[in-house]
Amino acid sequence: MSSYPTLLAIESSTAACSLALLHNAKIQESFVLAPREHTQKLLPMLDTLLRQSAITLDQLDAIAFSRGPGSFTSLRI
Repeated sequence: MSSYPTLLAIESSTAACSLALLHNAKIQESFVLAPREHTQKLLPMLDTLLRQSAITLDQLDAIAFSRGPGSFTSLRI
């Protein structure tokens, strides 16, 4: 077992939609500029990021999300 936490960060309060995953002391990220398309983009981006890292949601130690000032999409999703 790794001594590093596995963290997922979600940002969708602007026109950009991004994810970052810290796993085994390595950071992987996914970013797309997609105004008003966050709900269609975030979950497929997350699935891809998790598959690339060979982990599942239940292996995450924490999830961080943006709170605003814009859309609350990352919180809702």
